[in-house]
Amino acid sequence: MVLIVLGGIVLFFWMCVWFFREVGKETKINNANPEQTFNELFDGTPHVSYRVHMASIPYDKVVIGAAERGYELASDSGADRYGTQTLVFKKTSPDFQPDADV
Repeated sequence: MVLIVLGGIVLFFWMCVWFFREVGKETKINNANPEQTFNELFDGTPHVSYRVHMASIPYDKVVIGAAERGYELASDSGADRYGTQTLVFKKTSPDFQPDADV
């Protein structure tokens, strides 16, 4: 019985180690080049949604990146018990269209 309990504790420990290593890898990937992610995400579509979670680009960086690309935060779901929240952005400034006659 003691061996089963100890085995469970060891298994739980290694699962936690694995989980946090994976979260760390995803965080590193997501934060490596946020500008590229923002350019792909905020590509001119009228509405964009983005889910912020523990391994994603932080909330404030997403809002600033969106504002720099002509989007404003239209809706925020609020954080759930895991810290995940969905942000919805609305395009506010039209894309720059150079005059074709010039």
